[in-house]
Amino acid sequence: MRSFAFAFAATIALGACERAAVPATVPGTFTQADREIPVMGSVTGFIVGEAFAWETLDFSVGALDGSAWIGSRDGSVVLTITGYPAGTGGAAAGRVQIVTEMPNGLAPGPGANAAITLFETEGDTGPRLQSTGQPLVNVSNFVRFDDINGSVQGTFVTTLCFVAGPDSAPEAGECRDVAGEFDTRVQFDGV
Repeated sequence: MRSFAFAFAATIALGACERAAVPATVPGTFTQADREIPVMGSVTGFIVGEAFAWETLDFSVGALDGSAWIGSRDGSVVLTITGYPAGTGGAAAGRVQIVTEMPNGLAPGPGANAAITLFETEGDTGPRLQSTGQPLVNVSNFVRFDDINGSVQGTFVTTLCFVAGPDSAPEAGECRDVAGEFDTRVQFDGV
């Protein structure tokens, strides 16, 4: 059985020693490449009972580039949340991504056609834990502040299975139950 102590586990596990190594310049921001990356919110969850925490970040420089956003795809309103390991200022290995359609539009309610991915490496094509079946994503609260900013809160439940890459089949016996919640500011892209 594959161990779920992936290379990223040490980075995303809750623990003061990991966060202490990151030089915080202002509470709620972290320095990356000599600039502060504002924290937009959080994604927290339990994988087989072990607590994990991620942060949504605002990488915007001159244009919107938040890791939590709502846009339009094929006529549907889609919520995309990418959480980076807490306290790392945007380390891509160990990031979680939640993508779901919002059938009620810009309003609370259950998501549809959801996918949840936990990336093991920096890239988008490498090994990962990927949702199987139909993940349950529910938006419990939604607020639109203006044309480009808002906030969203909700929950998710799924089973994540290990796959070697995006087109690989899940490995038998390598699945884990996951439950969590998100609470983050979001940016809007064309909605």
